[in-house]
Amino acid sequence: MTRPSKRLAIDATIAQAAGANGSPEQIGVKCRDLLVAVRQVCHRMLMTDDFRREWDAHQSNFSAKWRTLMQREQGKVVWLGAEHLGRVSLDLAPIVAVPSELAIMNKDLHLVRAALATDGIVISLDDEARRCFARTAVRLHAIGAVMWLDPRMMKDPGDWLRKGAPVVDGLLLRSFQP
Repeated sequence: MTRPSKRLAIDATIAQAAGANGSPEQIGVKCRDLLVAVRQVCHRMLMTDDFRREWDAHQSNFSAKWRTLMQREQGKVVWLGAEHLGRVSLDLAPIVAVPSELAIMNKDLHLVRAALATDGIVISLDDEARRCFARTAVRLHAIGAVMWLDPRMMKDPGDWLRKGAPVVDGLLLRSFQP
C-alpha cells in the first residue's frame, strides 16, 4: 500500500545534528536515520529562503550531501515562496507577553508558517521553541494543529515516516504540556 508523501518543515537543528556520532542518546544517528527515511519513503523537504540560510549555516557534511541528493530528485524539495507563506499570517507580538519568548518564536516562525501552509509537520530539536509555541497555541489556535516532532521523542522516527508520517496527537502543539 502506497502512503501519501508528506511535506516536512525540517529545522536546521536536524541538519546540524545529523551524522554526529557519540552524541547524547545517539541523536546524531537518529537525525541521520530520519533524513535517510525522508528520502527513501519519498517524503518531501520544505524550503524557503529562511530555511536555506539556516541549513547553509548549520548543516553537517552528511546533511549537505543528503540535501544535494534531495535537490537532484524532482519534487523532493518543495520551495515555498511569498504566494504560499503569505496565506499564513501569524502576528505573535500581541499574544506573547514575554520578550525573550517572542524572540525565540520569531526565530523559528518560518517553520510553523511553512507547516501551516502545507502538511502541518515541523521536525526540530528545539525544545525551547516547541514549549513557547505550545504555550501560545492556547491563545492562537491555528498553531495548535502543528505537529512538532523531536526525533528524541520517538524510538524510531524512521518507522513513523515509513508509516506515512501519521498525526500523533501527543505531538500536536495544542497537546504538548510545556
